[in-house]
Amino acid sequence: MYRFSLGAAALVATFIAGTIDADAQGRTPIPLETLPGANVQTVQLASTTGAPVNVDVVSGCVNNVAMFKIVNVGEAWPRLGKLHVVRISGDNMKTLSKRSMRFASGQQASFRLKDIGTDTVAVFVEPTWYERPFKFDATVTCG
Repeated sequence: MYRFSLGAAALVATFIAGTIDADAQGRTPIPLETLPGANVQTVQLASTTGAPVNVDVVSGCVNNVAMFKIVNVGEAWPRLGKLHVVRISGDNMKTLSKRSMRFASGQQASFRLKDIGTDTVAVFVEPTWYERPFKFDATVTCG
């Protein structure tokens, strides 16, 4: 319990630190999408009464730091959804974070995971308003 709490606190601290505006820190922000090796996946979550609910999942690795950015490029989500971040080591999977969110149009969430070694980290976006088959939306292996 104690170890999990520290790990969860570290992940939240990394999330908060990763969302601080880079300009306020005196450095020029570099969009993750422009870094070498960055991948952009477009995921269609559902069709509501209007336009489809879609997200872009941007993933990459820089200096052994795995990064994910999930951007809602469609309409606002009708209900909460869950973002799962998982660490894969051999045949073992461990959930690092499960966050419930209701994205507004254009809203984004970022995750940075330091020192993952040769493990793979993955993201799965799970809408709660319908059942979507499980499939990782993005994976990153830095080692």
